[in-house]
Amino acid sequence: MVGLDKISTKVLQIVASAVAQPLTKIFNKSVTLGQFPLDWKAARVVPIFKKGQRTKLDNYRPISMLPVVSKLIERILFDQ
Repeated sequence: MVGLDKISTKVLQIVASAVAQPLTKIFNKSVTLGQFPLDWKAARVVPIFKKGQRTKLDNYRPISMLPVVSKLIERILFDQ
């Protein structure tokens, strides 16, 4: 599943060498300015079936699918 940017982790891995330098500049600028791009905060909410009858809404839970680059910067900044 992918976020609103429609970029999967697999695609990012494939193009990593081409986008690493520009993303690093964006990440560093974001940290320096203390600002996070608004588009990276927007999520696509997907209902995920838990159990029981599929016709009952209570048997689903929402999952927020964030853009892969926002998950990447979060990992860099907070998983140290």
